[in-house]
Parts: sequence; structure tokens; C-alpha cells
Amino acid sequence: MERHRFTERSASSHTPEERAEVRKHHHTHSLRRRFEVLETLGRGTYGKVKRAVERRCGKTVAIKSIRKERLRDDLDRAHIQREIEITASLVHPNIIRLYEVFESRERIVMVMEYASGGELYDYIQDKQRLSEEEARHFFRQITSAVQYCHKNGVVHRDLKLENILLDKDLNVKLADFGLSNRYMRGQCLDTFCGSPLYASPEIVNGLPYHGPEVDCWSLGVLLYALVYGSMPFDGTSYSILKEQIRHGRYKIPDILSEARSLIGWMLTVKTEDRATVEDIASHWWLNRNSTLPRQKHKERTLTTNSSFVLLPPLESSSHNQPTKGILKNLYNQVEYTDRSVSAGNGMAATCEDVGRIGTDNGRKR
Repeated sequence: MERHRFTERSASSHTPEERAEVRKHHHTHSLRRRFEVLETLGRGTYGKVKRAVERRCGKTVAIKSIRKERLRDDLDRAHIQREIEITASLVHPNIIRLYEVFESRERIVMVMEYASGGELYDYIQDKQRLSEEEARHFFRQITSAVQYCHKNGVVHRDLKLENILLDKDLNVKLADFGLSNRYMRGQCLDTFCGSPLYASPEIVNGLPYHGPEVDCWSLGVLLYALVYGSMPFDGTSYSILKEQIRHGRYKIPDILSEARSLIGWMLTVKTEDRATVEDIASHWWLNRNSTLPRQKHKERTLTTNSSFVLLPPLESSSHNQPTKGILKNLYNQVEYTDRSVSAGNGMAATCEDVGRIGTDNGRKR
């Protein structure tokens, strides 16, 4: 059977109806005039995320500022382009919202929803272990967000506790779509990306995959962590970790949990036997004592404005910037291959998770 290589061209082939409507505003207010920028929330490869307050209405937001000088090539630019496009297209109560995008000569700025509760990872670290009911509450919302992504042809590919944020009411907000992509039935993806502790067997084996199945494996790792307070695969080296994942050999805790069968279904090596997100969402354990109302997802617009280049940006000119706008569609130019994590060079080498393999604040897991 012929396998279709899923390139960035096919990744952008969704219909205009699937895209967020872009409302363009032309004015000269700078970010500093519109927002009071406060403390740094985090740092990444390309820049910082800071908390900010909109001066006019007092709304708190998170501002992700990406310095263009740190984008090494078209692969990095495509990475940012995709994150913006996909995040803008997703409207769900358990997914971080993207409000506005600005682009100047020096940087790209994303104005996003602020999740004041921090990372789910830190929440679990502080509590050591969650009650089964609390684990169900979080996992139900995570599953709802991932199911919505899959229904809209998006695979996240980097589901982990650090990418799940909490609002002030401890509701889940799925974040960081930097490694996400669109997938289509009958086509395969072959970018090997994500975090080692959450990687599926097909990822560590360097095999092509359709998309949703790698998220479902990661959901299994997440549920295990929520219920047991540790990671299912805890190899002290990447080679050991890879063997554990490849054969689906995870540790069985002494703690009894009714979620055990669901975890095992998601952590099934054979993709054809692994639980789908629909299987997970309809599982009896997830729906026990469910009081969640049916959620309606309203269409919204993505506002792009200020004296920065609009989305999509205008073609560069000699008096503006020396290179093309980052938000220009790069899909016809780039076949994306993730460099930081690949099956060939050892996934553990560049992932922050590696420092936590086998330990938990100094304790052996």
C-alpha cells in the first residue's frame, strides 16, 4: 500500500471555513501603551511569556514574545506559523485562546488567555497524589479538549503535564500547539517529536503514524500520572526508556484504581488495538458521576492589529524588514522535520523532561 508523505502543503489544505476569521485593524497604538507588561511567567527557545494587563479594561492576559533573531531558518518560522494558525482556529473552553497577533521587524507577539493556576505538573507535585475524583475531573476536561482537536483534524503531539494549564477555578487549559499539525485520513505524518516520557511506541521506533493515536498514548501516560502520582515509564537512560515504551512495559503500582483498565487500553502498543479518543470519552470510568453540561463552541474572530504587520502580513519592502514576514504562508516552501527531537539522534538529548526521569524533587519514583 502506498504511504502518502504528509508535508506542510497538505497540512494547510483545510477549507477557509475551518480558519478563524481575521479582522484587520489599522492603528498606531503600541503594545506598551495598550498593555501594562508585568512579570515573566516563563522562558523558551525563542523568547519569553509575560503576564500583562490591558489598560483599557483591566483584563489579564499572557503575552508571548518571540524574537525573530532567534529563529534560525524557515523550519523555525514554519513552526511559529503553524502554532499561530492552529491555535487561532481552536475554540474550546479547555484550550488556551489566542486573542491577537502582532508582528514587527524584530518580533512576533501573541496575546493569549492567562491561566492563573499554573501548570498541572506543579499542582500534582504540590499535592503528591490526587484523589480519583479529582483525577477524573482533570482528565475529563483534557479528553474533551483533545477530542475537539481530533474532530477538527488537529493532532497536538506534545501532550504532557507541563502543557496543561489551570485557570483560577482549576479548570484545564490545554496549551502549546507548537508541535501540533493537521492530519487527514489516509495520510501519514513522519515527524518524530514530543517529550520522551510521553512518546508512543511508533514515535520511538521511527514509524509513520496517522496522528490521533500518538495523542491517545500520551493521554494514557497523563492519566497514569494523575491517578498514581508518578510516570509509567521511568527508565534511567533513554535506551532503557525506549525499550520500556517499545514493549509497553510500564510499572503496576500497588495502589488499586478503577482507571487501571482504561490506562492499559491507552498504553497498548498496537495502534489498531489502542483506545481512540472516542473510546476514552465514552469509557464508564470517565463518565462516572459526570455533571458536565454539554459545551457549545462559538465561532470567534482573531484580531490582528497595531502598527505591526497584519496577519497575514504584507510582503516585505526595502524600508520595512529585510526578510519576509514570519506569518506569510510558508507551507509551499517547507517540509517540516523537527530537529530537537528525532528518532535517529536520541529523543532525550534535548528534552527538559530528561532531568526528571526517575526522580521527583529528589525522591525516587
